Amino acid sequence: MRDLEIWSGEPSPDSLAQLATWTLARRSPYFGKLRALVDRPEVALRAAVLRALAGATGVEGVRAIVRGLDDGEASVRMAALDALRLTARDAPNRYAHAVFHRTVEIRRASLEAMPPAASKLAIYLRADPACADLTENAAWPSAPLPLAFDLHGAGTLSARELLDVAFRVSPPELAAFFQKELRRSPEQVETYAVLVSEELVPAPGRDVIDQLVATVEHVLDHGDKADVDLAERVLEQRLVPNIARKPTPLGRRIWTSLCSQIARGTAPSRGRSALLETAIAFEPRCLASAGVLALGDRTVADAAIAGLFRYQWPVRLPRAQIERLLQLPLVREDLALATAIVGLGGSRLKRLAKLLGERTIVERLIASDRGWDELCRLPRETPALELAWLAKVEKANIARYIVLAGRALGVLRDTRLFSFVDQIPRRHRADAFLALVARTDVDVQRVAAAATALVHRLDRGAATSVLAVLLRDGNLSVARMIARELPDKWLVAAIADIDDALLVPFVAIIDGPDALPRELEISLANSLAARLHPDLQAWAARVLEIVPVTEVIVRAPVTAAIDETQRHRIATCSHAELVAALEPALLVPVTGLVGALGERAEGPS
Repeated sequence: MRDLEIWSGEPSPDSLAQLATWTLARRSPYFGKLRALVDRPEVALRAAVLRALAGATGVEGVRAIVRGLDDGEASVRMAALDALRLTARDAPNRYAHAVFHRTVEIRRASLEAMPPAASKLAIYLRADPACADLTENAAWPSAPLPLAFDLHGAGTLSARELLDVAFRVSPPELAAFFQKELRRSPEQVETYAVLVSEELVPAPGRDVIDQLVATVEHVLDHGDKADVDLAERVLEQRLVPNIARKPTPLGRRIWTSLCSQIARGTAPSRGRSALLETAIAFEPRCLASAGVLALGDRTVADAAIAGLFRYQWPVRLPRAQIERLLQLPLVREDLALATAIVGLGGSRLKRLAKLLGERTIVERLIASDRGWDELCRLPRETPALELAWLAKVEKANIARYIVLAGRALGVLRDTRLFSFVDQIPRRHRADAFLALVARTDVDVQRVAAAATALVHRLDRGAATSVLAVLLRDGNLSVARMIARELPDKWLVAAIADIDDALLVPFVAIIDGPDALPRELEISLANSLAARLHPDLQAWAARVLEIVPVTEVIVRAPVTAAIDETQRHRIATCSHAELVAALEPALLVPVTGLVGALGERAEGPS
């Protein structure tokens, strides 16, 4: 390169191109002269000057590069952008000149090959309709909430994306954001709490929490399964942890936003129910407010039950306040709601018995299922009064007892489930399990847990009858659960009277990776081998087939000594030829290689 050309102010594009290949430290002495050449009329020269300025971080150098972004020639503009990309490696905020440039061309081009250090700027172009499509996967800044809420408020960030950002931060980070942003005054919050006792209306003023609560409701009502799961996690794991067990200003603000959003709704919905559940769980006293009850007795009762059990009674009320709630007509007339309310304190079942009387409780259990699931979901107490009430139901109405026992099998867990099965009279165990299986609203894992707890506590006749009923009803997955736990003789007895047509789909479901244990499989195959249906015969034949094992003899590799020619070459060749000299000896096991290497002269390390 002829540097005198640069110092004289008349460089050639070729000289500048060579200069651009130098390191930044080596180029920097020329920057003063280069800045004066940015406005030269020759297009190729201007572009070459900008490439030579790439990486400059000083004020004058950056200004020269930025001027190039406005050049009339596209090649010069792109050269300026390339130069700014290199500058942004050490001064990332300088890249804002390109990201927020006045022309769409430069803004869109700036999002391609963006320097990692400046990637935090890309998300700001989500607000730019001309560039939003290029920012879908843009990185967020370390403190993303202010920008995310602003973009969502402007309609340029989707509800799902706002929830995603909110879930990325911790509850304390979310709380800190809420404390700094727009909020209602303490006076407005307290006034609203009084207002709700008479009428449920939107809260006065505005709060940034309103935006997140409304978004959660919207996604719960209109999102797909993945979006709904995210909305529930934001509600339960980000908003709710900031509603303290004891009243706090932030907790009251969140509760106000929940109630305000509920008031804006015009029809029942999944999202509205979730907000109502949360609001009542953290302020059960609102069950006495006319504004909340105006939503409908059953709506409020169901929300209170769901919320209190969902959040496991997040607040503890004084005894006097619990008693006042229990005396509400809405509570006294609903066993499920009364059960949820007694969970707010201790001695739950004793308090419930004192409120309603055991006779009334038993009568309600005979008349309806409502309340029994909630009784089973309460924490375990001694004595187990709920089992005593169930025993009285058995004496009065066996059919209702079987239904309730089946429901309990779907609610109780772990050791409590096994203990309950032991207390079901043996004559009712099979019917109770079949009552559970007949339901369509029970998760298959709960059925599997009940099957595991019950199958070893059935006698032979009950077990075989259960399996037979399941096969006749086509409940194959549950039948497989039971079959896996039965002794082989019981399994064979259970299928003895089952028609071939019902057994064909059963053997199909166990003919795969989730097959029965081998001993059971062989016993079942032996019993089905004599059946007439070809599918059953074919399955039995496959299971009972003895596949001969081919003996594989693995011979030890033959080891040979390297010959004298190889030994001499390895010992005397140059270091550059050593790899080629070793290649024949490395293809097969040999002896003598270490000795040959030991004869080599010492070389440089």
